[in-house]
Amino acid sequence: MKKARAKAIFNAGSRAIECLGINDGKYYCPICGEGFTLEAGLLNRKPNTNWLTEEDVPPKSVGGKVVILTCRLCNNSAGHNYEFDLVRRRNMVEQAKCLVGQQDGEFGHVIFKVGGLSLNANLSRRNGITHFDISDKNNLSHLEVSKDTLSEFQDGDTLSISPPKGYQKENIEKADLKSAFLAVAAKFGYSIAFDSRMIPLRKAIIGRADHKDLIHYMDFPPEISDKILVDEEAGVAAMKIEDRGVVIPWPSHPLSNFRKRGDWLEIRGALVEFPTGFEALVDRSRLKKT
Repeated sequence: MKKARAKAIFNAGSRAIECLGINDGKYYCPICGEGFTLEAGLLNRKPNTNWLTEEDVPPKSVGGKVVILTCRLCNNSAGHNYEFDLVRRRNMVEQAKCLVGQQDGEFGHVIFKVGGLSLNANLSRRNGITHFDISDKNNLSHLEVSKDTLSEFQDGDTLSISPPKGYQKENIEKADLKSAFLAVAAKFGYSIAFDSRMIPLRKAIIGRADHKDLIHYMDFPPEISDKILVDEEAGVAAMKIEDRGVVIPWPSHPLSNFRKRGDWLEIRGALVEFPTGFEALVDRSRLKKT
C-alpha cells in the first residue's frame, strides 16, 4: 500500500462524510459502513483487527486502478474468487479473438482435442498465423497417436480448442456489481453509496443478499468507455467494465423499479469521467451549500 495515496483517499472520505452530519474525522468503508480513525485504519494496523485497504476498480488483474478504500473484511469477502474468474474470462475472450484472427500475441495454455485425444498446447498468433505449440507436458503415447491423426486430417474432420479452466458466470456478475458500485461511490460519494435504497447492493457485494436482480447488462457504444452514465429519470447508473456494459441502480427511484425492468433498458443521461480517486462530487456539492 502506498501510504501517501491511501492517506489522501482517507482525508477525502473523512471530509465527504460530513455531508451526512458525521464529523468524527473517520473514514467509512463504503460497503459495510464501519468507521476507522487514521491511526487504526492505516497508520498502526494491528493483527486480528479490521483495517482499511486500497481498492482497485475494477480489479488490478483486469486493468483497474486504486480509487477508493474499503475495509479488509469487505475486500476479502468480495475479492479473490471473483478475480480468478475475471482473469479466466479475459483469457478466454483473448483466446477467442486469436482463433478468429482478430488479435496477435501469446495467449497461454489451451486444451487441443483431436482424434478423441486431449493435448496441452500453447496458443499464439504471429504475423497473421495461428500456432498451437504442443507442450512437452503430454502423454507420449498420445503425442504419437495425434501425429498420425493430424497427418490424415481432411476437410470436414473436426478438432476443438478449450481453455484449461472455465469461469463461473455468477462470480463475474458479483465482481461487476462490486466494481460498478465502488466506481459510483468514488465518483459521487457517501450521499449515493449510503442511500437506503443502495443497502441491498452493499449486502449483495459481501454475500449477504442475492445479487441477481441488482445488475443488468447491455451493449454500449465505444464512447462510454472510461465513463459513467447516470440516468436519474430511469434510476440507473451504467458503465463499461472491460467489454461488458454494466447497469446498476441509482437511488432516484425505488429499487423495485430497477428489479421490474429486467434487461430491457433505454438509458439517457449525463456522462462523467470514471473516477481517478475518491472524488465524492455529490458530497462536495452539498457541503458547499451548507
